[in-house]
Amino acid sequence: MKVKQCVIKQILFTILILILSLINKSVKQEEAVLFVIYIECIIVSMKGDFFNIYQIFLFMMFFFNLSIPFFNLFGLYEYPNGYTVLADTGVTLPIKESIMVESFVVIEIFLLGTSIGWMIWNDNINRDKSSILKDKERAQSKDVIFKKVFWQLFKFLWPFEMLYQIIQVYLANKFGYVEVIHLHSVTNSALSVLEYVDYVFPIIGTSILFFTNDRKDYIKKSILYVIPYTILLLTGQRGTGISTILAILFIYSYLYKKINIKKVLLCGLVILFVIIGIGNFRWSRNIQDLIGVNRSLFDSMINEFVLNSESFMVIPYTISLMDKFTNKVPFLFGYIDAIFSFSSNYSIDGILNKSYLAQHITYLLNSSKLLRGSTIGTCILAEIYEFVHGNLFLILIISILLLYFAGVFLRNINRNILFFYFGFSYIQQLFMSPRGSIMKIFNKLSIVYILFYFVLCFIRNKKNKL
Repeated sequence: MKVKQCVIKQILFTILILILSLINKSVKQEEAVLFVIYIECIIVSMKGDFFNIYQIFLFMMFFFNLSIPFFNLFGLYEYPNGYTVLADTGVTLPIKESIMVESFVVIEIFLLGTSIGWMIWNDNINRDKSSILKDKERAQSKDVIFKKVFWQLFKFLWPFEMLYQIIQVYLANKFGYVEVIHLHSVTNSALSVLEYVDYVFPIIGTSILFFTNDRKDYIKKSILYVIPYTILLLTGQRGTGISTILAILFIYSYLYKKINIKKVLLCGLVILFVIIGIGNFRWSRNIQDLIGVNRSLFDSMINEFVLNSESFMVIPYTISLMDKFTNKVPFLFGYIDAIFSFSSNYSIDGILNKSYLAQHITYLLNSSKLLRGSTIGTCILAEIYEFVHGNLFLILIISILLLYFAGVFLRNINRNILFFYFGFSYIQQLFMSPRGSIMKIFNKLSIVYILFYFVLCFIRNKKNKL
């Protein structure tokens, strides 16, 4: 009853904010409203355990989407003329103030929807830990064959994954980040074989985490799993490594032992400094930039937040270009459609045969930028906006479901390794969705994994009948 009352209050608050947002007509006013909503969402997130999934999601929203508007609100950043925030990246199309205002309204509704979704399942998610462990015990006793197979595969693949990431770091430093990570233009046949190892490594790695016996075993295997991704950070690619580390820490806190605030702050500062250092180093390849010698820590932090918050601009550009997109399916479902396509993402063929927002929007804004191997990225909210054609009510509903499904995955995460893999992947993509898409859990690998899972189930059942 108490949860229902909270949800009703939040819905009424959402309606009030929507009315106020539609009345407001200036960017500054909308930024102020957005800031109030963000603080309100943080307060709502305190309802659960510390370091819960919603708190992490809100921080990632701030890091990837909200730093620029909040810094502008408090005088730490100033928009360039025409809101051409991405001018340094080669995107100079000006944005109308009315579109910026609409972008803020969309973000406000999205945030309020996620807070409602969080409240709906939060009270149900805090199940008795003994029942969660019993789910794992039942699955492990039933699926012993899975445990043995995945552990042996992990031990076999781990050295090759390490080798692959070390080679990538070497090549990225020699030829550049884009050539190695995006275009794969300097790979040879030997490295191509290692790429296949990299494709399946996340499947094997998350599976061995499911079969951990206790907290210490989880820590040990998590460290083994994440070491290659810490090496990957040195190429300049931070998303995979950071999202994996955050997902591992969250699962640990959720399933095994609550992480106290001091440890969270320490880990957060370490991760932030790593992000800042890698961000500075990514393009200059100057070791002094890696350790932050060339600028003050405060300037480095502001600069890094601003650079990453540029992902926010995907939303107004999506609104501006709605009538010019040529995607075959809505961008939100482009990842499912792309399962059956092998076209390069950074080519005309990719534009014709795939429906990725990052590629299509960059092609319209600066086609040469895309063909050189770069995009302005994507954003889950922009993909939702395109899918519902800007309908605020539908944006609210989908944002509620976004957090609700996180609860569904968590409630069932120990049911079997298939649920654990998709639960882990969903959490990982949810954290990165402010500059990515939750739908990335649907890909060629997920199909392969499902097939592999059912093959092992078939073998297990045959073995049990003998």
